[in-house]
Formats: sequence, structure tokens, C-alpha cells
Amino acid sequence: MSIYSLRDIALERSLLARAVGKSISISAVITSDPHLTQSRVVGSRILEGGNSFLARTKVVSIDGKVHRLRIPIRVMTKQANLSKGAQFEASGRIIKSKERRVAVLFIIKGEVQILSPPSRFDSHLNTIRDQFTSLAKSRKSKGATLIPGIVIGDTRLESSELIDDMRRSGLAHLTAVSGANFAIVTAFILWLTRWITRRKVFRGVITFLFIIYFLELVRPSASVLRAAAMAIVIIVARMSGSRSISAASLAMAIIGVLILDPFQGFDPGFALSVLATSALIFLAPVIQKYLERFLISLLAEAISVSASATLACTPYLIFLAGEISLGSVFLNVAAAPVVAPITILGFLSMALCSPLPNLSQFFFTLSEPMANWIVHLSSLHSHFP
Repeated sequence: MSIYSLRDIALERSLLARAVGKSISISAVITSDPHLTQSRVVGSRILEGGNSFLARTKVVSIDGKVHRLRIPIRVMTKQANLSKGAQFEASGRIIKSKERRVAVLFIIKGEVQILSPPSRFDSHLNTIRDQFTSLAKSRKSKGATLIPGIVIGDTRLESSELIDDMRRSGLAHLTAVSGANFAIVTAFILWLTRWITRRKVFRGVITFLFIIYFLELVRPSASVLRAAAMAIVIIVARMSGSRSISAASLAMAIIGVLILDPFQGFDPGFALSVLATSALIFLAPVIQKYLERFLISLLAEAISVSASATLACTPYLIFLAGEISLGSVFLNVAAAPVVAPITILGFLSMALCSPLPNLSQFFFTLSEPMANWIVHLSSLHSHFP
């Protein structure tokens, strides 16, 4: 029996899943950032919009009986001012959820009582994210709303129109943090460590510790863990220069991700990440070597990265969507030169939000025109069949 089957059975046969339709009280910890949702129809009921987030239960009270239960759930509430890492207590009813990673959907009735605030570390991370998002919100351009998504995976400011344009133009991978963005930031930190020590072991340890911190900052969701794993593979491939080591690293990353989160096996994003990473390791160097006969090295590398990832992912994208923009390769090539600068400048802006706000705004201002260029490219999809 697969790991996925064991996890799936554990959720489907959990105490909460068997109590669907009942009113219960719970004590739980918020494990994701709350985000606003729109009203929608669930079965024969209308589920009103509100704040939605993931939580991990600690204590559950059903029919007067108290149970200690650690299980993931999706929570809906009207209450705002909730933060990741806080422990709360609330009453409500539970309904069945179609979300594979949770046991049930818990709809809170009444007020949420905060039992303990987020830890200092969580509060620190929440503050950085909120400051950076507020900086982006203070700007009026669409490109500014894209930067928090690229740097820390915060897509709250991105409009549905922008997301749709990015998807249709084949640039959807730039709306949120990805393996490429992780690789860019990690490579930047790896380069900075050269000024601290020349020893590869120490540089690797420092970079690894940074990856752990950055993972927490961008939130260790399924897609982020996948992006981090693939980013590490790309870094190993670039540092080793060996295809055999790169292939082994990719295989280990795939196995590790599936063991930690077997639901990734059903996520199209996981398949696309593996395809894109494989293309960057095995196909991009071949294309780059060929293009360097006619183009400068920097341009050849930009085209090879975009072209290889597009060639590897396009058949699967056609299978998923039934359509593909003929201009997606051109648009990706046009966007490729600005992705790394946006990521680095955005990262520096985020890191300096609190200690040096003026310098933070300066770096953000430098990255904004390049983000606007990506937004402009996404609007061109209507010109292609």
C-alpha cells in the first residue's frame, strides 16, 4: 500500500471525518496565512466568503467528549486579525471537504478566542511579510503587485485579471515563488558567502541554513517545499557540473518530496516542476552550447533556459488545458532577462524593509519597471492564436 493511500485513509477515517454535519469545539494552531475568499456554492448550500486558512487541531470536543487529535483541517471564519502560528479556540460545524490534504472543512460560528499569539519567530516572519506587502500595496502599478508573489509567494495583491493574463500567456509560473526563484536567491546567497569564507563546506552550510529560513518566510506549503527541493537540485547541478550527480540529486528530491507529501503525486505543479528542472539540467546546456555559436553567452543562456523548460512542459500543459499560446516561448524569452534582477532586488528590498526602509524603497523602485514589463508581456497574449 502506498504512502498516499495510508495518508488518504487516515484522513477519510479520522474522528472528524466521521463527525461531518455535527457542531464541535476545537483548539488548533493556524498553519497558513489567512486569505479572503468569495462566496461559493457547496452542494446544496451557499458557503459565504470570509477568511480561510489551514490549521492543525490539538483538542477536539464532539458530543461532550474531549479528544486529543492532531490532524489538518481547513477553517472558514468571518473574523480578521488572525496570524499564522497563533493557537485559537472556536466552535462551529464541520462539513466534508474536497481538499485532499485536509480531513474536513470547519466553519466557525461566533468569535475566535486566541489562546496564545504566534511565537517570536513567527511574529518576526509575519512582520517582514506584512511590511513588504504594504510597500507593494502603496504603489499604484500592476507590476508592484507581482513582486511579492515572485519574491515571497504572497499573491494577495494580484488581481484575478492579472492572474488570468499570466496564465493565458504562459507566464503563470511568475505569479508566485517557484524553483527558479528559489535557485536565483540561493545562488545569490551562495555568491555572498564567498566574501565570508572560501571553503565550500562552510558556504554550503550557510546556504542551507538560509534555505531553511527562507522556506519559513515564504511559507512551507506544498508548492514551496517542491520549489525548494528543485532549487537545491539546480544548485547542486551548477556546482558539480556532473550530469550523474545532478540526476541522482533530482531523483532524491523527487523521492523526498513524495515521502514528505504524497499528495504531490496528484498535483500537476509537481509534474511541471520535475519536467522543468530536468530540462534545465539536461536540455538547457545542449541548447546553450549550440546557440553560443551565433549569440553572446548571456543571451544564449537566457534563451536556452526558457526554451528548454517550455519544450519539456508544453506537451503536459496541452494535456491539462487543451490549449497553448503560440507566443508563450517568445513571451518567456522576453521576460527571462528581468526575472533574476526582480528576484534579487525584491529580495534585498524585503530584507531591508525594517532596518533601512529608505534603501528598501530604492531597491523596490528599481525592480518595479521590470515587473511592469512582465505585466505588459502578459497582456500581449490576445495577439497570438
